[in-house]
Amino acid sequence: MRSPYDAGKPVSGALPSPPDSSTTIDTGDRDALAPGSHLTLTHATLDFATAPEAAFARDLQARGRTDLYTRDHEQIAAFFTGLHLLAPGIVPVTDGQPAAGERPSAHDVAIYGGVGRLD
Repeated sequence: MRSPYDAGKPVSGALPSPPDSSTTIDTGDRDALAPGSHLTLTHATLDFATAPEAAFARDLQARGRTDLYTRDHEQIAAFFTGLHLLAPGIVPVTDGQPAAGERPSAHDVAIYGGVGRLD
């Protein structure tokens, strides 16, 4: 079966909340991408949670009561290794673009987002 993708042309992909066993994007996968390819990643975080909220979420995770896996900013940044991180960087998704009017706080949304480009 022939691939619908031209290996010499850039592609764009989205990676929402990689599983807990992942720590970076596999270098083989990244090396197979053409320069100019983009990765968009969104991921849940406890970075903005209060101490009791974070403890409750970690307890749920430890007991297998949720399939939501959270990472901190540094852990999420590791997924962009080898990519050029585009502005504004890894930020709460509510801060990614200017918005008119009121918007939810980073605490209320608790999701980071970022876009990286393979140069």
